[in-house]
Amino acid sequence: MPCKTVYSATLVYMEEFRKSLKAQIMKEHAEMSVSAQEREAYADSRMLKHLDALRHATHQYEKHRFTREAQLAKIEAWRTYHANLRSIKL
Repeated sequence: MPCKTVYSATLVYMEEFRKSLKAQIMKEHAEMSVSAQEREAYADSRMLKHLDALRHATHQYEKHRFTREAQLAKIEAWRTYHANLRSIKL
């Protein structure tokens, strides 16, 4: 399983690439107004495909973050339990 930094880096890259992709698609429609260019960019199949991949990357990142938080909670519970055992033995 890849580490958190891989998921984080992928997510950041995809969020930033979305801007570049939008600009590239808008450039293809230079004869239109800016708002029409933007509309065409958001409706383009490449943008929709990228947004779906971004959704998947976000899901993977959040899933990994949740798993990590759950593991940290288990560690804290274990530490608390053993601290309580030590205090009983005194």
